[in-house]
Amino acid sequence: MNDFNYSLEELKEKKTIPVSKETLNTIQKDAREFGFIKKNGSINLNDFVNTLITNYYGLYKQANDILFSRYLEILENEFPNNALNSQIAGTLLKAEMNQKENKSDFFGKNKISFKPTSKGIHSSLHTIFDIEKDIQRKQIHANLYYRSLFNSYCSLPQDARERILFSDKIERIESAISRGRNIQYTIQIEMHGKEVLRVFEAKPYKIKASEMEKYNYLLSQNDETGKTHATRLSKIENIKVLPKTSTFSKSSLKNFELMETYGLTYRYNGFEQEEIHIKLTETGKQLFNASYVNRPVYERIEEDTYIFTCSFDQILLYFKRFGKEAIVTKPEHLHTLFKQFYEEALESYAKKS
Repeated sequence: MNDFNYSLEELKEKKTIPVSKETLNTIQKDAREFGFIKKNGSINLNDFVNTLITNYYGLYKQANDILFSRYLEILENEFPNNALNSQIAGTLLKAEMNQKENKSDFFGKNKISFKPTSKGIHSSLHTIFDIEKDIQRKQIHANLYYRSLFNSYCSLPQDARERILFSDKIERIESAISRGRNIQYTIQIEMHGKEVLRVFEAKPYKIKASEMEKYNYLLSQNDETGKTHATRLSKIENIKVLPKTSTFSKSSLKNFELMETYGLTYRYNGFEQEEIHIKLTETGKQLFNASYVNRPVYERIEEDTYIFTCSFDQILLYFKRFGKEAIVTKPEHLHTLFKQFYEEALESYAKKS
């Protein structure tokens, strides 16, 4: 037994926390979006929740402690040496947590169940022990405490939540960046219908969130090819900081600048300093204003023509769904790519009929 009357076996027991439907949906969505998946394709909620608790508890407790200390300080000033001050501060903190909740949310089937882990990189047992100590110190019900922690996490923007979950990866990458070192990492990619583990070596440039998607990407220069890449942070595994150093080429630095301005996920192919002119119909303008995901940033508008300096990849991906409502007029080779795309589609439909 420890000083807080919890045995090791008690700490390992499964916990079930009633939560709101919104909180449960966000946690389930994040588990899938950020790759916490079992071999059978279902989400690994236990691994996800243990990772969340381990990586976020310190930040949550810091904010929680500030509020608790403020209450305690006021009480100590008004009632010096009162043995109940700590208990009253905990009651006020509990009231603050309760104020943010809708009690009707917790009478349904919305629950998060998890079992603390004691092995692997996401071991949460020590963190759970610290949480139980804090619960006793502040005299707050465990369900309320854990629910408040989950709600606090879910209130953050998606890219901030991802950075919390992968803080260990970020620490290693940023260490390499600050020291000018290369890194080695692995990614699972699909080849011929099978998942294959590929090893890459790169010089990391920056971890950056995509404005549209709200995912975090590693911008890097591939050590073998010299090409620039934007790789989803959640996909990167087995990061090693290498003793090797390298420098960024001028073209890579320019590409990073373009990617940060016009979209992280699009590659620049060297000749893309040309302006791209796209003539939009009135319907095309409405589509452009309404379809914001992966939308390229225009430089200027001249009558009905929108002018861009982003990557061809981004223009192709975004505008090919516009059909006759968006016509590429410059440059000629991009105009030809769109023309070929629509001609091939027409041929396929003609064969089908």
